[in-house]
Amino acid sequence: MPIQHVNEVVVMLPVHKLYVGLSRPDSHIKINPDDVVSAVAERIESFTISDAQGYFRGVPEHTLVITIAHDDRYLVENVAQDLRARLQQEGVGLECDGVYTRITSAEVPVSGV
Repeated sequence: MPIQHVNEVVVMLPVHKLYVGLSRPDSHIKINPDDVVSAVAERIESFTISDAQGYFRGVPEHTLVITIAHDDRYLVENVAQDLRARLQQEGVGLECDGVYTRITSAEVPVSGV
């Protein structure tokens, strides 16, 4: 849905956010942020990574927030599922249109968790 301005086109895309904790459940192993970047870059051409402090079950952990402007929500969901499996995470958070979904190993998004 481009907007035409004089001599330019502005493309508007939906914004999605992935929340990836950098700890493995029940382990002291830390995930390398570069591995997360590489995995996302295989499927998404442009994105932004932000460092954050997340809390999972009351425990703080280093978290990456990956912001993706893309018109294919299913592609972004597949990237979240791939990250969850590759990084051996219990879940990866996905925010689309202000709605949070937790992508889990059951491959069925669980909204509002």
